[in-house]
Amino acid sequence: MDEAFDQFDTHETKLNVDSCNSPSLNSCSATSGDNILVIGTSGLTSIGIKIAASCRKSGIRPIVTSRRQKFLERLSAEGYDARYLDFPGACDALADLPPLKGVVFCLAKTDVRELRDGLLTTSAENFSNTLLASCYSFIELTRRLRPRLEPGSSVVALTFLGSSAVVPGYGLMGVAKASLEQTVRTLAWELGSEGVRVNALSAGAVATPSSRVLSGFTETSKALAKGSCLRRGVHHEEIAAAALWLLSPGSSGITGETINVNGGLRSVIGPR
Repeated sequence: MDEAFDQFDTHETKLNVDSCNSPSLNSCSATSGDNILVIGTSGLTSIGIKIAASCRKSGIRPIVTSRRQKFLERLSAEGYDARYLDFPGACDALADLPPLKGVVFCLAKTDVRELRDGLLTTSAENFSNTLLASCYSFIELTRRLRPRLEPGSSVVALTFLGSSAVVPGYGLMGVAKASLEQTVRTLAWELGSEGVRVNALSAGAVATPSSRVLSGFTETSKALAKGSCLRRGVHHEEIAAAALWLLSPGSSGITGETINVNGGLRSVIGPR
């Protein structure tokens, strides 16, 4: 059994946008009419589909992938360009893509039974499969998409607090997300000369089709919300808004970063 884990201060001075190979700030990252690809959605409450919906509302054209056929049929019925993709198997969805101004990477996979048993019981096979699906896939798919990425494009990978702190029940996925975040920094360096930005978006603990299979998720999400600066959990729409910003010209100078959308949880230590 495996599950897909979904997880402006303005100035009047002239901005230097030479790194985007463009005379206009609007050509840096996605704006209305541009295409973005959202990889790895798993349900209507997944973060990826919320990001796609926000993009569509802003006039950006999202192309959405999933490995769940019935979900793809529902997305198609709602007017989305929905395509089947199941890394490392069927990647035909990438064959005839239009030029892209952005990519949102939500793909991850692990054996939930082993996840529940803890890191010490993880098998070599599941470790390898989890890192392949949750981290290496980001490298491989970015490489395949590279010819389709326009100058000024933005690539965003979804991550979670469990990459840098212990979140009970998250186990091996924390290791995978830590690897993913380092991969983001490295690809930001390698693609920066082409005007392509790469960032990670660390989402708070929100209910998704994937998070619900985590052992103790409800209790963990309540504890994280209580311990944040805002004393509440974040909403899907807040995460989607941050992703839209990372895809937009407003974040054109940001790359190689992990942006946290968790109510300020990482700013607090000590008793909660």
